[in-house]
Amino acid sequence: MSHTLLYGGTFDPIHHGHLIVCQRARELLVADEVLLIPASVSPHKMVGHVKSATPAAHRLAMLRLAVENIPHFTVDPRELFRAGPSYTADTLDELRREHPNTRFTLLLGADQLPKFHTWVRVQDILAPTPLRDIAILGRPFGDKDPTITLSSGLAAVREHLGPDVAARFEEAVLPTPLIEISATDVRNRVREHLPIHYLVPPAVEAYIRTHDLYPTPGRAKG
Repeated sequence: MSHTLLYGGTFDPIHHGHLIVCQRARELLVADEVLLIPASVSPHKMVGHVKSATPAAHRLAMLRLAVENIPHFTVDPRELFRAGPSYTADTLDELRREHPNTRFTLLLGADQLPKFHTWVRVQDILAPTPLRDIAILGRPFGDKDPTITLSSGLAAVREHLGPDVAARFEEAVLPTPLIEISATDVRNRVREHLPIHYLVPPAVEAYIRTHDLYPTPGRAKG
């Protein structure tokens, strides 16, 4: 039976932090594959019902460039072609139907824990089966609220989802590297004309420059 890790996000843009923690998670969980799933419209990243991310075509192109030479990493764009916000529960349902004999582990960033209880059909996501589980990436919180920590995130899970779920999540935390890179920082550095070549793969940097992504506010692209 194959074992696939699922890692979703906006990836605006994909950076080395994403890739390093996913690679380490694959090693720790002895998984066969990492599936990167870019969200079309993240329910938690909408401003006034307007998409707040770079167009899907650019984010997908950067993802594919980032993993084209990395064994066992694949991009699954299904959420980009689904109408409306991208719900993890829907994606899990589709993958289970398509691959009934594959074991899936959802990689959940620790920064998601405080609001995880608000996810659509969260109880369906939590339902443990022999072919589905959750692992927590002990990632830094970077541009997030600095008062949020892994312990406070687990406390929020305990409050909203109960002590059993919190205990399960605590046991599921992986000792992945704490890479202090955030997509927000990458975007800001591009806008400020600062180098990003140590933060993203070279092909991703070239794509950002070629397509003039993340321009300085007030400057027209192109």
